[in-house]
Parts: sequence; C-alpha cells; structure tokens
Amino acid sequence: MKNAECFSLVSNPENSINTNENYWECEECSINNEESIKRCQNCGKSRYGISLISADKIDNEKEYDQTLLSKLFDLVSSTNVMPTSDIIQIMTKQDLESLTEQDQQSFIETHFSYDQTKLLTESDVIVYISDVPTNIDHDDAHLANLIHMHLQKTFQIMPSNIQCYSSLRAGFMRVRNNKIKDRLVKDIKTIVLDLSENPSLISFNDTFEFTSYIVIDKTNENKDVDLPKFDEILKRWIKIYNGEKPYSCEQINIRMSSLKINECSICENELNETDDLVTTNCNHKFHCRCAQDRLDKKNRTDCHFCHQDSALGNALALKNLAKKGECSICESEWNWKHDIVITNCNHTFHRRCAQDRFDRRGRTDCHFCHQDSDLKIILSQNTTTTINEPTEQNSNRINPDKNVLSTARTENTIEKKENNWQCDECSGTNEPSTKRCVCCGTPRFVLPSIPAVLSQRQDDATTKEYNQVTSSNRRPKNDKNKPLDLRIQGKNPDKNMRFLANVFICLSIFIIFISFYCTFRSNFVASISKDFKKDIS
Repeated sequence: MKNAECFSLVSNPENSINTNENYWECEECSINNEESIKRCQNCGKSRYGISLISADKIDNEKEYDQTLLSKLFDLVSSTNVMPTSDIIQIMTKQDLESLTEQDQQSFIETHFSYDQTKLLTESDVIVYISDVPTNIDHDDAHLANLIHMHLQKTFQIMPSNIQCYSSLRAGFMRVRNNKIKDRLVKDIKTIVLDLSENPSLISFNDTFEFTSYIVIDKTNENKDVDLPKFDEILKRWIKIYNGEKPYSCEQINIRMSSLKINECSICENELNETDDLVTTNCNHKFHCRCAQDRLDKKNRTDCHFCHQDSALGNALALKNLAKKGECSICESEWNWKHDIVITNCNHTFHRRCAQDRFDRRGRTDCHFCHQDSDLKIILSQNTTTTINEPTEQNSNRINPDKNVLSTARTENTIEKKENNWQCDECSGTNEPSTKRCVCCGTPRFVLPSIPAVLSQRQDDATTKEYNQVTSSNRRPKNDKNKPLDLRIQGKNPDKNMRFLANVFICLSIFIIFISFYCTFRSNFVASISKDFKKDIS
C-alpha cells in the first residue's frame, strides 16, 4: 500500500512539477520552459529526472518496456497495480536505482540503437569529436555507446546520434539544439573515457578539418595517363559523398608519414638503412647508384615515383654537394695538399683510405656510387702527387703500371721535385704539366700587356746606358785632385733629351706655320690693293 501511494504521488504531474498552463519550471535552475520541451534550455536537465522517458519513445522500445515492467512489478503489489500507461509515463529515481547495472547498460544500448535509426529532425546540430582512441579492443559502435553513457551519467546530455571512426581518430554526434552544443564545445570541451587498458581523452569541437590524400602510381613512364582535373574531383566528391565543397583541392608535395615505401622503385629491391640512399623533397627514397645510373643513361632528373620535375636531380646534386670536400670512406675533410684520388665519376677519396679498403675488403668499386673497377684503375695509374711506397706484405695491393709516368716512386721523387714549379701567389708546389696552381688557381705564366712590355724594355735600356755613363764619370777613390765631370742629373737622361727635342720640333713647326701665314696674308693684301687701284682708275 505504501508503494502504491508513492506511485500515485509520482504519477501526478501536478504534484511533482509546477506548471503554468503551457510552461513547466526546472527544478535545477528554476527556469520556465515550454510544455513541448522535454529538457531545460538553460541547464539541459531532463523534465522528469535523470532517466525519464517520454511516452512516444516508449511505444517504439518494446525491449525496454519488458525490462522496466518486470522491475516495477516486483516493487508494487499486484492488487494495487496502476494502469501500464500511467506507470511507464513517470519513473522515480529510487526505481531507477533498483535496476542492476547490466539492465541499465542494456537499456542504454537499446535506447541508443533506437536513436540511431530514427529520423533526425531539422533542429539537430552536429558536434565533432576529435582524438578518438584507436587502441581499443571493441568496435566503433561500442565506443559510441561508451561516450553516450558517459555524457548521460555525468552531464545528463542525451545525444541523438553518435558515430565514431577510430581509423580516422574522429567522429561526430548530433544534439538537439545549439545550447547543448555550446555547452559541449565551450564548457565541457573534453571527457575521459575509462577503457579497459588505459583512459583516453577525447575532445568536442565546433568544426573539424579533414584532409584527404590521393596517391596516384603511374607504373608505366612512357604511357601518358590523363588524370582528372581539380574541378572534376570536386564535383565527383560532392556527388558521391553528398557533402559540401572542400576548402581546397590541389596538387601538393608533402612528406606523408603514413605512406611507407620499403623498396627502390627503380631497381625494385628492398631499401636498407645501411644502403647509400638518396631522398627527394617529395619524400621518395632510392638507391644512390640507381638514381645516378638513371641520370647518366636516360638523362632523367624527375622523381621516378611521382615524376616531380627535377626532384631526383636536385637530390643527387645536394648529396654530392654535401660530400664535396669530404672523403666518404673515413668521413674526414680533405684538401688539395693531401694525397687524394679522383675517380672518373668525380668522387674524391684519400688514397690511403681507398688502398686500405682494397686491401682489407677487396673492394675496387667507387665507395660513393659503386661504379665497378673505378678505383682499381685510378690506383694503378698513380695520378696524384705523393704516395708512399707500397709494402710487400699485402698481396692484394695493386702494382702501378711501369709504362705510366709516376710521381709516387721513391726513386723519382727528387727528380720530380726539381722540375716542379712554385706559385708566386701562395708558394704552393705544382707539377710541371699543370698550367695553374692547384691551390689558388693562379696561372703559371701571366702574359703582361704590350705597353707594359715596351715600357719594361725601355726602362731596361735606359738603366743600362745610365750605368755605363755613371761608371765612366765616377772618380777613382785614390785620385782626389782630378776634377769631377758634370754628371747628367736624373735616373733617365734620355727622357730629358727627348723632351727637349719634342719641344724644338713643336717650335719649328709653329714658326713655319707663322711664316706661311704671314706670307699668305701679305700676298692676299697686295692682290686686293691692286684690284682696288684698278677699279679706281
């Protein structure tokens, strides 16, 4: 009888909730809401408590009806049972607590599955979920149920629909109005999901940016494939996914960490960390020797994988530039004063490093590009300046060719040093065959200009004559009474004589010109006066 009275009080809406005709007052914040609204617009609290269900939803939830009725019939006497419609319409908090945890989860999953299948109203708004955990043992539907239960128990928020995509680490849910959305995005922001292994933090956002990549692999280089344009991709995207126009659709060059390529697309062999690799700016890796062979044989500088222009050529140039001035065997710097060897592929090494590599490993290929027998030829020719005498202990050491001129032989070292020439600029020693200094690049023979040569010759001649004159006019040391002849002043007396001669010539020309002018003037005046006299007479 006591239970019957309790349900009779709860069944009466007028006693539990204060209503004013078409409005009802929220027990949490005392805000009046319209009769048709089932949750408070201010705080989001349900009208009838934590888990009150409206009659129109209950009609479509048969499983929930059976579970709830079985629990209610245990609480109420069979003689005082009220009509089913009145009992199901309102449910007290004590009755909800009497349900087991398994029944609550069964109800939530059933209720949530119904909310996913029902038609969404126009008033529903979308809230995006980011940082969705991926390391879970269950599927996306179970993850959505966990989020739904957490929001309902902690914040009394009942989402209409939740979709999770753990592979994309994203999801979305629909709520009834913008106030609930603002509460999730601005106030709650994040929640912690208690998973079996470790807790995960997810976030609620107003917007969500998603970038999609399309990787096109052109297996045949010689075959031109007509790729779709950006506008065509946009139209196709909108048509298939029934979505809005993306912010951008363009061809990009980006390092995609998710795109893992473990083989060289040129030779189709596996890439290892110990291999000599070259990486393009489009994040594609190749064997350096494969890329160099492709460049030498086919003159192709584009990326072999995505065909970006000059990508592979630029990568090889940067790699060679990084290795310039450094021996790739010992990874130490070298200069032109060191004993070095230069291969036909323009790679430079210390001679001792190349020789030790051949002695220990028997490797004769280029250490940088692995060209076969390149170092063997260079070591046999001894093309560099100073090389130590080879020891007889190593049987694999390459003996230089006797017909090739060698500057590395001990017996020829002194002879070669005598014929070497020294640079005037940096004092570096160079071979007789070189025309420029290998240290500073200064030419061995600098050709002076013609005026400089003539001036030098003239200065030499005048200096010689001056020395002869001064030596003839110099008074002996012991002859003090002999008068000293007048010496020609100046270092170059011929210059003074030439100057005087030039002045004399100029004066002579001027005098001749004046005489001609005077003669012409006198004759002209005489002729004019003669004609004038004739006219008068």
